[in-house]
Amino acid sequence: MEWSSPPNDVQQTSSSTLAEDVKDIRSALIVVTRKDLSRAANTIASILTDNRNAGLKPLVMEAIGVEDKKSELNSHIVQGLANCISQHSTRAVAPAQPPQRLFVKNICTAAVFSVAKNGNVSNQRLADTLAASWYQISSARNRAPLLVDQKMIVGPYLRNTRCDFIREKLVPFVHDYCQDDDHTRLDTKQRVYEWTNPRTGETEVINKRIYRLPKLSLAPHSQGNDGGREDRSR
Repeated sequence: MEWSSPPNDVQQTSSSTLAEDVKDIRSALIVVTRKDLSRAANTIASILTDNRNAGLKPLVMEAIGVEDKKSELNSHIVQGLANCISQHSTRAVAPAQPPQRLFVKNICTAAVFSVAKNGNVSNQRLADTLAASWYQISSARNRAPLLVDQKMIVGPYLRNTRCDFIREKLVPFVHDYCQDDDHTRLDTKQRVYEWTNPRTGETEVINKRIYRLPKLSLAPHSQGNDGGREDRSR
């Protein structure tokens, strides 16, 4: 029995037909070689080197080459992710730029989606592959299972409230105090200047003012007729 000539294009064979062929040949190979992997490997190698199968070997190598090209593409993608993480994790960027840290965080999470629960793959190995830190990979492996199991979608990034956020709340009140005639007065000897009104957000031209600070005294009778106040420049 000989092979047909010319051979059919391997790409025209349906995946279901190939699956059935693989099943039949694998079963036959297991039976013939009595489940011996070494014997099976030698049998396949002998088939490919047999002169009667001279046309088979190039086709097999071509089919394997498709997988090699796919592996090469995968390697390029992984290398691209590693380069991107490395570029956004420099000391000049990472410590003070939340958007860049979030970008790296999302890349690491996506990269470990399929291996987050695989105990055979260590965090250090993933970190070396992606040029990320051990902590970044560890955090990503803690987040990924939650996203996968619950089919969650990543939401918008919300920054944590600053510990000194109260200062932003106090700015309008400080503004009102500085413009209050009971506590300050105009300094007509100073030039005007521009500033942004915290209540309206508009730029205003105002005069500099002088604080009216209470006069400090150890004895009650030392207060003058001015009500115990004196003017002090800002």
